[in-house]
Amino acid sequence: RARVDSHFMNGCTRMEVWFSCPVLFFHQSHFRLFLFLLVFQMACFNAVAGDKADKSEFIPYDLNEELIIAARRGDTERVRLLLTKGADVNAQGTARMFETPLTAAAGGGHLDTVKLLLAHGADVNKNDDQSVNALIFAAMGGHNETVRFLLDKGADLHANSSGSGRTALMGAAFNGHIDTV
Repeated sequence: RARVDSHFMNGCTRMEVWFSCPVLFFHQSHFRLFLFLLVFQMACFNAVAGDKADKSEFIPYDLNEELIIAARRGDTERVRLLLTKGADVNAQGTARMFETPLTAAAGGGHLDTVKLLLAHGADVNKNDDQSVNALIFAAMGGHNETVRFLLDKGADLHANSSGSGRTALMGAAFNGHIDTV
């Protein structure tokens, strides 16, 4: 053991190695913080994505924010679970998330999630924090099936974003989605 301590790496002592390597120095001086953040991150991951973890025990956000995250990912089963637990289908995003569940799902082209949200009473024309509705998000992403479905459900084709003034047609054209136009 004495030999390992005095000739730890290329003749450097243990203390020289700790202070010469930023990763090792960080690990030595901030170990408790590092460990806490690692455990917290793992708990968040298990709560959100772990298939064997009890997802109801630890949710890093409130139910509405969790619903927006699940909708953005297109995790239809998670969306269904959160709706049964009382998440608001028309929740308005917070400072961390500007979307509504429907705009988040439509922007990703997650048609099954969009259908589920509308079946649970989501407002097809509700704008997010930046005054953009689900139809504009779907069109900007070039998600043709989602665009058609939203139009069939009464989405306002002429609605525009108050921030940019873009309509769904303008968003699709601007992003090069000619087949959506």
